[in-house]
Amino acid sequence: MKAQELIHCLNKEEIKLFRLQLKAKGSKQSLLLLDVLSKNKKGNKVEKKYLFSLVFETEYSKKLDFRLRHILRVFNEEIEHFISVICFSEKSENSFTESYSPSVLLLGFLLERKSYALFEKEWNKYYKRAREKKYFKLEQELISLYYNYVTHNQEEKIIYYDKVNELLETAVASVQSEYLEGLRDVEQKIGYIYYTTMFTGQEARKKTYKDLVEIPDRLLQDEFLKYHQLLAQSFYEKDHKKRIVLYQELLTYHDLVSAIRPGLAIYERDYNNWLGQCFYFQNDYESSARYFERCIELMTKNPKWMRLEIIFNYISILTKLERFSEPIEIYEKYRSKIAKNERVRYRFGYIIAICLIFEGKASLAWDLLPTDIQNRPQNDFYYSRFIMAMIYFEEGEYDFFEREVTNIYQTAHYKRPEEALWLDASKVFKKMSRIVFLPNKPERKKEVERLIQEIEEVDKVYPMFKDILPVKWLVKKLG
Repeated sequence: MKAQELIHCLNKEEIKLFRLQLKAKGSKQSLLLLDVLSKNKKGNKVEKKYLFSLVFETEYSKKLDFRLRHILRVFNEEIEHFISVICFSEKSENSFTESYSPSVLLLGFLLERKSYALFEKEWNKYYKRAREKKYFKLEQELISLYYNYVTHNQEEKIIYYDKVNELLETAVASVQSEYLEGLRDVEQKIGYIYYTTMFTGQEARKKTYKDLVEIPDRLLQDEFLKYHQLLAQSFYEKDHKKRIVLYQELLTYHDLVSAIRPGLAIYERDYNNWLGQCFYFQNDYESSARYFERCIELMTKNPKWMRLEIIFNYISILTKLERFSEPIEIYEKYRSKIAKNERVRYRFGYIIAICLIFEGKASLAWDLLPTDIQNRPQNDFYYSRFIMAMIYFEEGEYDFFEREVTNIYQTAHYKRPEEALWLDASKVFKKMSRIVFLPNKPERKKEVERLIQEIEEVDKVYPMFKDILPVKWLVKKLG
């Protein structure tokens, strides 16, 4: 029930305030609904018949069901209005220049409170309406919200990115339509003034219609607008050296654009994040770490800028630098936030589990692995299985280790993974499982050298193959 989902998005103080508002309006039926729904546990369904008898003090009948639907519709509108008001109040304190529609405020609130199922349902409703009515600005705001929802709150799945890409292509037409509508409106106003001037009795300078749909050079050269174009171009550049130059140039614009639009100040975090990623792909892990440390510094000063993905990126760099104890400490600091974030919690679990293994605490790693490995995406499945094999080895359960490695190899061999590197990883693990138990030291040494050479060869085909954490662990064990 939508009303119940909305109520459970409110905190205790907000429910108290909403109750006072309903009392002041004399909304007795809404007050009854509020009490029932707020006390009912999240996820528990409230029976229609019970609600009907409570509100109308008579037995439920299908004929009179419309009365309950009406009361619930009114109640939903009251909650939505209340949420919009508190959201607007909060946002207007920070920026009085922005305009916010009630639907955007409500959807933003649902995202903030992690009510994702209701967000998707309501978003589809509002987006359909915006398209039908040609509310171009609202359409763009809704697309932007969905973009934020996917990139900040959902796991990286192609199904979401396909939808977002389709929406963003639609947004281009929407921006153009809004631009055209605005210009045509100005043309009409200019034309109307000229038309009415002719009836004033005064001689008016003769005008002809001028199509305003063009962008003058002075705007194209404007630094603020050039900055926006530069930012868009940066995403299309594949060469990491060139991207570094672009992001460093964008940083030089930072003070200018954030003074004009304070909301753009957050991009300083993103430039540092992207620079950190570029240096990572160039194997310059020290430089990468410095940029991620700057990100964390900025997010600490501005808690609303927090992105756990950036924390994860930093942890990944620390593992490349073989500083395995630090990620564990960082994880503990953000553990509660990570646990609530579906987008990143599995990724954190895998990398911290491996850090624990490297730190000689393999037994603690079990708790970080998902219990539903079979239902996870393919990459997660392989990562989990390799970690399980590593834990068995560290715990001295060599039979289990060998069995797990054999299972991984057979799965990868008979059901070719989408990423071929998992097949190669399973091959080197399979050979390692045989080598480590060889009693003959000279023979073992020769086999180890062969396997290390094989890993080097694979690394030429899949750059950074040696940096995959399970492979890094394997090499250490062979040493």
